[in-house]
Amino acid sequence: MRRCCSPTSTRPTSARSASTPATTPAPASSWTTACRCRASSRRSRRVPRSSTSPSAPRKPIASPTSTCSSRTATPRANWSRGCRPTRCSPRSPPSPRAASRCSRTAPPSRRRPTPPRCRSRGVCASTSRCWPLPSARTVTALQRTAPLPDTAPLRRPAAVRLLWLAVLVGIVLVLMLASVAFGTRPVSVAEVWSALTGTVDGVGEGAVIARLPRTVLGLVVGAALAVSGMTMQAVTRNPLADPGILGVSGGAALAVVIGIAFFGLSHPYGYLAFATAGAAAAAVFVYAVGSLGRGGATPLKLALAGAAITAAFTSLVSAILLPRVDLLETFRFWQIGGIGGATWDRIGAILPAFALGILVCVLTARGMNSLALGDDMATGLGEHVARTRLIASAGAVVLCAAATAIAGPIAFVGLVIPHLCRLLVGTDHRWLLPYCALAGAALLLLADIVGRVIARPTEIEVGIITALIGAPVFIAIVRRQKVREL
Repeated sequence: MRRCCSPTSTRPTSARSASTPATTPAPASSWTTACRCRASSRRSRRVPRSSTSPSAPRKPIASPTSTCSSRTATPRANWSRGCRPTRCSPRSPPSPRAASRCSRTAPPSRRRPTPPRCRSRGVCASTSRCWPLPSARTVTALQRTAPLPDTAPLRRPAAVRLLWLAVLVGIVLVLMLASVAFGTRPVSVAEVWSALTGTVDGVGEGAVIARLPRTVLGLVVGAALAVSGMTMQAVTRNPLADPGILGVSGGAALAVVIGIAFFGLSHPYGYLAFATAGAAAAAVFVYAVGSLGRGGATPLKLALAGAAITAAFTSLVSAILLPRVDLLETFRFWQIGGIGGATWDRIGAILPAFALGILVCVLTARGMNSLALGDDMATGLGEHVARTRLIASAGAVVLCAAATAIAGPIAFVGLVIPHLCRLLVGTDHRWLLPYCALAGAALLLLADIVGRVIARPTEIEVGIITALIGAPVFIAIVRRQKVREL
């Protein structure tokens, strides 16, 4: 029967080692280890009896090197990740790599033990040492207590979306009526309605004839700028994207001024053609400049590049108009942005471009939903990322060019409206597009009414009012997103 290990047990005495003194008692934590080692050594010395020669002398077999020692056992907390102490066995010693990975550390002390170097890149890829991962309960608690991101909901219920859509339609109708009624000479609502129905011929009818083109132009320009801004934000995944901030409106304005000053343009269709070419060139130039350097085209780099290029384009427009006194009076208010000189001919000239741009954005709305998930995810969903981005950008450029060719560069409409509509309807671009069109038209009509009312008998151009509204919103978006995240 095998002897058991105890604090007072010593090495058994035999004839071979009778003169060997007794060993010092081993620590309590190493009894099992030492016992296993001695037991394995005894088993290794046993020689099976030969069946052919029972009386043959037994020859001792050299015991292999034992892989254990009688040191103090390592506590479980000091084991390195993925390592366990090897059992005492008469096997060959472990390889140097396994020994360095699964080595035993010193007994715990008051100081925190230094963890071993991490060799598993899949577990500790971001740190140089292996620390224990948090438990599932800890992760769940952190997820519950972590603040939710300040983002718009993905989608709203259908009833809520239809309700807000009806509210926007009602607001637009009321503002259209107010735009016709308010001006240098106020007209009552009854006179406006009578003039629209053709039952009264007088001052009311004259006011309606003079102000109705301006109201319709405000609807078209506001819708075009808002949808263009929504598309640019979706294509670039930039919350600061806007035709005015990214320099697209500035490029269109510069092209129109060059066409009038050097090529003698006088027809609205010529304005539209030059504005489209200038807007496209400015968009490509801004994106190329914003893509330079490390990190690619980040939102902050695109906004800074657009601001710098817009300042350069504005300086060029002023340099071209100042020596030309005849052009300076004509384009002084157009350069700020306004809808005061609206005529039915100008509205008819931009309506085909407006319809084309809206149609392109409607067809690419589903693709813009995929782009919002990232290029890799959109490609995995089967979306042709480059083609969708190119077609959607073309629609945004056409809308911006149509609005700028007639009304001049009006800023911040395409920035404010998409963020407001996302709070109402979510991030689905199929619903965002009609919301942005209605809200953009309402905002531009409201800005035009305010500009006419607060400065009677003169008026303030609509571009100044939208800048006063949009500048605080721009600052709020930057503060909310934090510059480091842009």
